[in-house]
Amino acid sequence: VEMCKSSSRTQCHCCKKNFCRSHFNEHDNLPNLQLNTFADEINILNNRLQAFNLNIVTDESRQKLEKWRASCYKIIDDIFEQTCQKIDQRINEKIERQRNEILRMNFIIDELIQKQETTMTDIDLLQRAIHETEHDIDNIEYTGFDIISRSLAIDHSLIQIEELHLPQFKLSSLVPPYKTIDRMNGGRQHIATNEQFCLIHQGLDLYLMDQNLTVIKKSQENFDHVYDMCWSSTLGQFVLLDRNTIFILDPYTMLIQRIPIDQDRRCWSCTCSDTSLFLSTLFCGSSILQHSLLPSIQFEKEWKSPETCTRRQMIIGTVCRNETIAMIIVDLLEKEKRIELKLSKTFERLWSLKLDVVYSDGYLSCCSLNHGHWLLSDYSTSSLIHISRDADDLSYQLRNELRQIGEHVPRDISISGTSITQNSDRI
Repeated sequence: VEMCKSSSRTQCHCCKKNFCRSHFNEHDNLPNLQLNTFADEINILNNRLQAFNLNIVTDESRQKLEKWRASCYKIIDDIFEQTCQKIDQRINEKIERQRNEILRMNFIIDELIQKQETTMTDIDLLQRAIHETEHDIDNIEYTGFDIISRSLAIDHSLIQIEELHLPQFKLSSLVPPYKTIDRMNGGRQHIATNEQFCLIHQGLDLYLMDQNLTVIKKSQENFDHVYDMCWSSTLGQFVLLDRNTIFILDPYTMLIQRIPIDQDRRCWSCTCSDTSLFLSTLFCGSSILQHSLLPSIQFEKEWKSPETCTRRQMIIGTVCRNETIAMIIVDLLEKEKRIELKLSKTFERLWSLKLDVVYSDGYLSCCSLNHGHWLLSDYSTSSLIHISRDADDLSYQLRNELRQIGEHVPRDISISGTSITQNSDRI
């Protein structure tokens, strides 16, 4: 031991170092002290296992299996319906032939009655026709079908499970943007993305960009106010929203379909699930207007306070992901902002989290990351907020002049006050 002036009395067989008597006792006791530290760490690991929520890990996989099961059931149902229609068609064809024969006989009888020149030959022909028709109807009434079917052979290799070790997302892992393009004006402007395109509203125009942020198309119409926009994978089209109109934009033709909204319902945000379009209203105690996507966009239901938020709260942003809907909510009385996650079919609350951000009129935007994580951008403080899937871990990172983020695509694209940036890492 350095600085020890006592004579060495023994050597440690483990580390081969020499010690005086007192320092050897200290050195010999070190492993015992480490046992307490190890015991604490083991207890922490055990607590993590005890608190582990299996549904969090398996939920996304189960949803994929549910969709696969539903599609398989649909194939069986379609075969069932087609076979039933074929059976009905065969019987209906037989019945229709007999109806036509009865009409023919009635027509002959009417003619004979009018002419009053009936012969025994006519009587014989009619009697034979009646007997034949009666025989055919008897056959129809006693007709049966033998369904010859084979048992459904299930290939158990149709589904395979691959275990993925998913990297944990951290804000600190974001690399600097590798490409930036200028953007007109500042303020609240929106983007919407899918796996191929990025749609951006600038000034009065809509610009469609590819993955390299190259403008490939421009809208032929002007858009003064766009309150929100999103991508619908079900429609394969972008959905845009102004105060009283829904716009459906085809990214390949840039053609736009207009769907009016009730003039009394001023809408602010929009998001799509696999089956529905959700619009939030711009009032305290905001409502959520649910519309069907297929076969056409039609109003279905209005979710009202308190299912959506309290009377003193207002919804300023919505994002759907995996049959859930995340809502950014402002409490005008408490002067606070929060995010809540609810089931999109029942609006049952899964969790609610107060955001530790400065209250202001600044805009908060949100996008979903993989594996139940969420990413928010705070316009007022130019910061990113990461929320883990169990909603009990907040991470913050300041990004200079960050203004809005889009739904996740292979290359993450974000809008700043003066530019659009693109990151190459997958989240």
